[in-house]
Amino acid sequence: MGYDILQTSLLAITQGLTEFLPVSSSGHLVLVSWLFDWPDQGMAFDMVLHLGTLAAVVLYFRREWVLLARGLVDSLRGVRSLGQGEPYRRLAWLIILATIPALFLGALSESMVEDRFRDPLLVGWLLLGTGVLLFFAERGARRSLETGGMRTRDALAIGVAQAAALLPGISRSGVTIAAGLFRGLTREAAARFSFLLAAPIILGAGLFEVWNVTQDGWGNMPWPSFALGFALTGVVALVCIRGFLSLLRRATLAPFVGYCLAAGSVVVLVQVL
Repeated sequence: MGYDILQTSLLAITQGLTEFLPVSSSGHLVLVSWLFDWPDQGMAFDMVLHLGTLAAVVLYFRREWVLLARGLVDSLRGVRSLGQGEPYRRLAWLIILATIPALFLGALSESMVEDRFRDPLLVGWLLLGTGVLLFFAERGARRSLETGGMRTRDALAIGVAQAAALLPGISRSGVTIAAGLFRGLTREAAARFSFLLAAPIILGAGLFEVWNVTQDGWGNMPWPSFALGFALTGVVALVCIRGFLSLLRRATLAPFVGYCLAAGSVVVLVQVL
């Protein structure tokens, strides 16, 4: 399986733009391939692009990852973190707790998702659902807590919401940000926790896919396309993280509500009519 430069570049840019925006990256990858009548790119190529976004979120939050790692090590050693390390110690455990539901459900349903749910019509309906969820989250949220004020039940609720994003068309960042808003987080705090939460789940899914590729053999993989897709996705995602967090400091999620509702409606109508 190989990809030309246009296909690889467009899919990579799509992934980089949509992974951290609440519009569903996996759903957009399905829709772009459908729009251009490209064969399904497959889960292996999707994972390469997701690993590009992993590199972006690790690089952007590099200071936070160091503090989270130190806090976790101190916790495991029974050493009390001092100063700025204490909130990160607690945050590290909240991220681990919130990761468990998606890892567990993903391990159970990976083959079912790959085989049955990469359909444009379903993606359209789920985009509509994402838009509706964001609409109610934006209208009903209290938006007063920062990540330091999160409780165990807040992290668990966001983690359960993340597990729903295994279906293409349900935005991982969208449902986790919405869950954070419903739990009282500010927009920026909900987005930052969502982005930090993305790293372990993308890493886990990537390692799972590497295991699958190992079973099938490495010889026929389109490595040049994989390298281009990884690099381009990472650069675009890094710019997108910075821009989205900046946007949330002064604006609402209304543009993304409108986009999900409009895009979902168009896809459904085209498929049905």
